[in-house]
Amino acid sequence: METTENATDITSLMTQSEAITWCVIFSLEALVALATNAVAIIVFLQNTWLRKQTSILLLNLAVADLLVSLIAIPGWVYIIGSWANLWRNTSTNLTVHILYSSLDIAGAFASVTNHGCIAVERLIATVMPFAYRSRKKKITAQSVTVVWTCALVIPALTLVGFHVFRSSMFAFFVWMPFLSVLLLVIATSYLILLCRVKMVSRDLRQESDCKRNHRFTVTALIVCVVSLMAWLPFMIMSAINLVVPINQDLRRVNIVKVLHYFNSLCSLLVYWFRIPRFKEAACALVFCHKRRRQLPQAAMTARSSSNLRSVVAVSSSL
Repeated sequence: METTENATDITSLMTQSEAITWCVIFSLEALVALATNAVAIIVFLQNTWLRKQTSILLLNLAVADLLVSLIAIPGWVYIIGSWANLWRNTSTNLTVHILYSSLDIAGAFASVTNHGCIAVERLIATVMPFAYRSRKKKITAQSVTVVWTCALVIPALTLVGFHVFRSSMFAFFVWMPFLSVLLLVIATSYLILLCRVKMVSRDLRQESDCKRNHRFTVTALIVCVVSLMAWLPFMIMSAINLVVPINQDLRRVNIVKVLHYFNSLCSLLVYWFRIPRFKEAACALVFCHKRRRQLPQAAMTARSSSNLRSVVAVSSSL
């Protein structure tokens, strides 16, 4: 995020061949993230039985990651190409940097805030199941509201610190306390959940609904851990640069950004292996077009064979 605000502090600009290579890498990452999150959204929307077993917050997470693949990653490709003079009649002026920074920060905070809301929602569902069932819709609506409110407010305050107060420390104190509290909430929630799952797993008489709930909790934990592992290195680099501004090597920034944007496509991989019905629905969605093309061909073959049998029957009767 800070890389766009401190564009003039980035050193060791790449050659055009290096820039083309990185543009291809980020473009492929954007396409994969776009495809995987689009599949996840369609699967969750089309299958009501899958929505009942999972949380609407997973759908919200897929929407946030889809926006990253549509806006943030292509914006970074544009900036790399502009620095290397790959595009004609382009400029990375202040307006472009502000627009890209706001969208990039919004996507990042929407994703990590969504993970925090999932952790809290899983904690309530496990520790207070009866209260959760009676207030599930309200809890979900409040969580979605919190996610997108943070995605709007935090980028706005960050950019005000950069461009109005001319202070990177203002931006630092806007989102670093928020991130610290959020990570503490995530860690505490999943620690309690893991202890709870371990205790309940000893009871062999637990119901199937309880087993599914615990399996989904572990799935949400895996998604959260993988996403944070991909997301934290860039946030740490951003925080260090806000406190102690240093000249960044663009190659190192790109390596961290590749890992950072991997956060937007790792969720589907976890769903694929952890939710069997999700895998079945995704396969049906991807390969349905092939099946639809095969069905008319099979129907035409059946019709032709039926017509041939009728002709043979008529000729034999004559």
